[in-house]
Amino acid sequence: MRKVSLLFVLFTLCLAIMPLTVFAQELPEPVDAGEIAVGETVEGELSADEPAFAYTLTVEDLTDITATLISDDFDCYLVLLDEDGDEIAFDDDGAGSLDSRITYSLDAGTYTLVAQSYGYRNGSVGAEGEFTLEVTQRTVNRIEYGDRVAGEITGDDELPDGYLGLAYTFTGEADDVIVSEHFSDDYDSYLILELNGSQLMYNDDGAGSLDSRIGPYTLPSDGEYTLVVRSLGGSSTGDFEVTLYSVNSVVIAFDEKIEGELTDDVRALYFQFEASIGDVLSVEVDSDVDTSLTLSDPNNYNIASDDDSGSGFNPELSEVSLSSEGTYTLIISAADDGVGAVELVVSRAEVPSLSDGPQELAFDSSTFTRTLVFEAEGDVTYRLTLDLIDGSFGSPSIDATQDGLSLGYTSSSRVQRLSYDFTPENDGEVVLRISDYSYDDIAYQITLEEIGE
Repeated sequence: MRKVSLLFVLFTLCLAIMPLTVFAQELPEPVDAGEIAVGETVEGELSADEPAFAYTLTVEDLTDITATLISDDFDCYLVLLDEDGDEIAFDDDGAGSLDSRITYSLDAGTYTLVAQSYGYRNGSVGAEGEFTLEVTQRTVNRIEYGDRVAGEITGDDELPDGYLGLAYTFTGEADDVIVSEHFSDDYDSYLILELNGSQLMYNDDGAGSLDSRIGPYTLPSDGEYTLVVRSLGGSSTGDFEVTLYSVNSVVIAFDEKIEGELTDDVRALYFQFEASIGDVLSVEVDSDVDTSLTLSDPNNYNIASDDDSGSGFNPELSEVSLSSEGTYTLIISAADDGVGAVELVVSRAEVPSLSDGPQELAFDSSTFTRTLVFEAEGDVTYRLTLDLIDGSFGSPSIDATQDGLSLGYTSSSRVQRLSYDFTPENDGEVVLRISDYSYDDIAYQITLEEIGE
């Protein structure tokens, strides 16, 4: 075998690396492209020598703007700089496809919009191609903490993304905890929270029925925030109400008795706690005030509610099964004009076990999911059977897990009986989440049998 000297190998590696070192160079700075005014559209073309264009934008008063960069030739990237040249907003694909959009509330002053490609932004080769940059004044409304604003979406209320809707801006500070709700009897409401044109949160049915709620949500920084109010499909019109509140959300632990106060100014109390998949909760409320109780999951969707199942006018929840891990929210709202002290206790309920024999589970319009457990033997096949014992038809689903891992899932609609076979790999507890979305008062008898190895 021919021997290759170490010196030759090093020399060859140097030749391979040298072109990258010799020919690498920094991309040119953005070209000063002059001024652009609100209401103006300009066209340009990126090239190897001119990979970015900087436009000066001057506003005389507080102005809400939308800047949109569009190109059929490259992946757009748009940046907004303040008078000191500091970056205050940026966007990649906010206008859809590979186009960019920035929405911002500008104080009087001089700003810079930099039109560029995604490649230039990330320090690689700048793209080439034609582009269009448009700056328009946004029609927005102000909303403040504590406001409940009535409005109407008409066919003329078009948002920058083409949907019908209205935008409401407010000034928030870092660590403010907010709750916003969007109600309408005319359409399926949808609510979006934005900061500098970037979407932070959205919600469809969090306030119950077809109404929306965002929060409690902790604002990440000081700034101008926007609430976008529209229908789920973005094409419906009609009357609505939107609210915004700064709230005190109290973090609670299981089995801890918490006190709160409903006053003329505080009509709802917010409590948050961490929970895991398969947890089953009971919630007790004690107060002389007539109240209602709502439980929301980590995505702001209502999963259980009650008005007066407890003693007196007190609401309570029992055996509520949780299907996701994260932060849950309990909302206690005052009915009518009631004021007074409220006590709350959240506890983990004992989960019924099929190891003790068949179980009965009831569902209604506010209880959709229940949990069962049993001790399984590994590599044994089990058959779970749901027999309807109250109601005409059910629409059940079965989700089986062990140690947080799925063993399988099945569902059916308008049935009176459903059976499901599965085989756990290991010994230990199996969690069965049984759901039914018939939105009616029904009940099942649940049985479990071994059918072989």
